[in-house]
Amino acid sequence: MSATAVLNIDTLNFEHIDEYKPLKDFIEEKIPTYNDNTLNEGYSIKVKQSQVREYSLLSPIIKNLEEKIATISIPQKWILENVDEPNYLCRQKAIDVVKDIFSNNEIIPDRIGASIEGGIMLHYINYINNKTLSIEIDNDLEIAAVVNQYKTILLSTDIFNMNFMDVIRAYAS
Repeated sequence: MSATAVLNIDTLNFEHIDEYKPLKDFIEEKIPTYNDNTLNEGYSIKVKQSQVREYSLLSPIIKNLEEKIATISIPQKWILENVDEPNYLCRQKAIDVVKDIFSNNEIIPDRIGASIEGGIMLHYINYINNKTLSIEIDNDLEIAAVVNQYKTILLSTDIFNMNFMDVIRAYAS
């Protein structure tokens, strides 16, 4: 199965954006596109369904989230209380978690920050059903998740093998 995407020529310059160069091989044809009732040129490309996830990880959204995770720091008060900053492996695991959840469920965290227990907290808010999902990645790489609704805990669990299916189901339903 293949998917077709239309890319606006103004936002995608294959010669200058290294991470999108692989898409150049999939160009089928140049077509007119309309953005705000303005005629532009775009490209129609075809990619296999299996490649959609791969290219979504090149998204500017992911790049932004990676930057946020890389620059997390803890407040001075926590330093005085000997709270550990998120370590390198914790940051990498948090990036993996964000990428996995984004590529499989198309949701991004509303807040990203340090955890007082030494690690990183990812906080998702579902404004449709008023549920929240908090995922904590500890410096020892253990992952825990809690789904709440109206301050009531609906699900609290440890995450093994990056399997977020149950918590995403509880969060989305």
